[in-house]
Amino acid sequence: MKLFLVLVLFEFLEMKKNNLKKYWKVFLIESLLFLLVISLGVVGTIKRLKILSSLEIDLDYISISGFLIQFSIITLFLFLFSRFVKKENHKGALFKLLFILAIFSGGVFIFNLWLSDIISLVLIGLLILLWSKKRNVFIHNLCVMLGIAGTISITGLSIKPITVVFLLVLFSIYDFIAVYKTKHMVKMAKSMIQSGAILGFIIPHQFSFFNKKIDSIDKDWAFVLGGGDIAFPLLLVCSLIPSSISDALIVALFSLFGLFLSFYIFINQKKKKPIPALPPIALLSVIGYLIVKFLI
Repeated sequence: MKLFLVLVLFEFLEMKKNNLKKYWKVFLIESLLFLLVISLGVVGTIKRLKILSSLEIDLDYISISGFLIQFSIITLFLFLFSRFVKKENHKGALFKLLFILAIFSGGVFIFNLWLSDIISLVLIGLLILLWSKKRNVFIHNLCVMLGIAGTISITGLSIKPITVVFLLVLFSIYDFIAVYKTKHMVKMAKSMIQSGAILGFIIPHQFSFFNKKIDSIDKDWAFVLGGGDIAFPLLLVCSLIPSSISDALIVALFSLFGLFLSFYIFINQKKKKPIPALPPIALLSVIGYLIVKFLI
């Protein structure tokens, strides 16, 4: 009997060890994608700041009210559209249009830092065409990376860090409500997955799954990290660059710790279900900001 219990315990520990190995491989993939988009956003912001300084162009800051009004209008439109439009093909067409517009504008912004307007337009046009034909995880994540990094590299220079801190707190509360209370964020994510136009990273469980089609996403081999969960901490990082690149990098490191905390909460659920990923990432990002602001 004792031998039997020992064998069962050994088997259980081996299973848990194998599961942890699987989960840490997933986190490695997630963190690599996170670091790549953070790095590209930081490099893009530094390059853009140098260009603006050489042209002696002063930065105009976005107000909190202006940002919130624009975000509220877009969110309300998407919420009403998702709620009242029943046909999935209509929803899919809208999400694809929004995806292409976001990737096109952000991609042009990032390419244009090193290339001419024409070449930038051609490259991002070809990439979007490749996305529509290939439909695999690698091309999708590359498009999302360029879209987020390009957009934030501009926005980050037009917003004050304290404003971003306020937005991080506000949208963390919104994220919590949208996932656990109204659940409209979960419904919208499902509609995006069905359309194949996901405004976020697809995190496969293995590197070999980067070749899988985005039309067949399943929780058994991948999960989705929303674009906002990356864009908002990157916005804080980029907003710090005009004053201190080292401060920006420290906050970027804390945001990575926040990503780890979010992932840890996710894998320790008894029943795996969508969670609001932004609050833990925002919490650690804000802690990083407070440290560089008041202690360093």
